[in-house]
Amino acid sequence: MTKTAHAALSAGDVQVVTRGRVSRAVAERARERIAALAGRCREPVLSAQVKLTRPAEPGPDRPPVAEASLNVNGRQIRAQAEGPTLQEAVTELLDRLRVRLPTAPRATGGRCAGGTGTRSGPPRPRGWDRRR
Repeated sequence: MTKTAHAALSAGDVQVVTRGRVSRAVAERARERIAALAGRCREPVLSAQVKLTRPAEPGPDRPPVAEASLNVNGRQIRAQAEGPTLQEAVTELLDRLRVRLPTAPRATGGRCAGGTGTRSGPPRPRGWDRRR
């Protein structure tokens, strides 16, 4: 089995759109963290967009919002998060994306992260032998 490499998404490739008063430091940190997360994905991330929104008058009914949309090998993966601060919204956004992104399997002795081996489908019954 051959392993195909794909070019990692750099921080410069992540498009960041801001609404309201969003500092450059927050936008750059979001850009870098999304690029780092995309680099751990086992499939190629073709594009990534992040939208950071800070309302003019923030309050409990209008919190800061972070949104992201990643094109992972032709499939759109989206997430949105709110928080008391924009930094916390970005952190929550990254947590949500980690759950949705197909990341590289963990070191489990040659097995997939789910522990089912490399084949798909339900586990076979005990004593099953395909030679029968």
